[in-house]
Amino acid sequence: MERIRNANGFAVALVVVLALIASVAGGTALAGGDHSDLAKATGIAFITPVHHVFVIAMENQPLSAVLSQGYYEAALANSYVQSTEAYSECHNSTPNYLSIITGNSLACGQNDNLSWYDGNHTTLVGAIAAAGGTWDAYMEEEQTACQRTNYHNYVFRHNPFAEIWSVAKNTTDPCSNHEYPFTGSNGLWAMVNSSSWPNFAFISPGLYNDGHDDGVAGGNEWLQNFIPYLQEKSQWSSTAVIIYYDESWHSDRSSFGGLQGTAASADCSTNSWTPSNNNTCGGQVYMQPVSEWSHNPMGSNSDAQVTTEITSYNIASTIEWMFDLPAVGTYSSPTTTASFGPVECWFEFGLSDTHCNLAKF
Repeated sequence: MERIRNANGFAVALVVVLALIASVAGGTALAGGDHSDLAKATGIAFITPVHHVFVIAMENQPLSAVLSQGYYEAALANSYVQSTEAYSECHNSTPNYLSIITGNSLACGQNDNLSWYDGNHTTLVGAIAAAGGTWDAYMEEEQTACQRTNYHNYVFRHNPFAEIWSVAKNTTDPCSNHEYPFTGSNGLWAMVNSSSWPNFAFISPGLYNDGHDDGVAGGNEWLQNFIPYLQEKSQWSSTAVIIYYDESWHSDRSSFGGLQGTAASADCSTNSWTPSNNNTCGGQVYMQPVSEWSHNPMGSNSDAQVTTEITSYNIASTIEWMFDLPAVGTYSSPTTTASFGPVECWFEFGLSDTHCNLAKF
């Protein structure tokens, strides 16, 4: 491959789908879910053409399996800038999800546990709301907002907002203002069919649609149905989607280290996965931006690959950069020189390649 950009490194580890969809300017914030007259719904100082972000969180598949078995996901990687060195922050699911929302390394090696969390951490959604923006979360088969019990294909370890006291126990701006199932009048499909989308949406399919229980095929099929449906909408021209798989299989985690707050992946190659090292070995994952702005990253005039290490912190940082927000956590930062700063080279309008090695393919 011919190298066309050089810079320092990043670190990634989930498959999230960030759908960034532009449509608004100026005004006061609406309560989550109430998106009437979105043109007056935000005071965010957007500095890019993308005004809305959808993150789609997928589950437990290594990059190699997604690219070899997920024909639609492989096609996306060939159509848009591809991240070849994305890594999970750590193991299990909960800390990887939380790292996007808080920009911090929390609860590595744990699932479904609030005992470690004091509720005082700032969050990405809190920063968005404070800036006058809107956010929502969509959890397939969830029965009540911030639900902390499992139900059919919904598991609360895949819902970071149920793990965060400042969201789940907020009485001023309750979780029910922002969190919905896929169906119903405020659900995911109703939102997509409306003319007004939130500035940020976190989307968590159920166990059979996120790749957890039905493997790559289940996740691939759901994405193949959902993303083209988004692309039919008028807002797509100002939309970016980032798909994020949270971690890899146990066998894959023995070969690729998690990042857990460091700038270089932990070396798990000499250690098979065991309970004693499961908090550092998250594995190499698929993290894919999908956007009309991601065909020619940073004006390269060619689809390209990001070949430096990035992780879920970089997702948070990229949103902070696009929405002109302050850093919300220890490891997220809108500043391009930060260790886990924004991945500007995912987009045609990116100005800095500090955290990217961008190469033609």
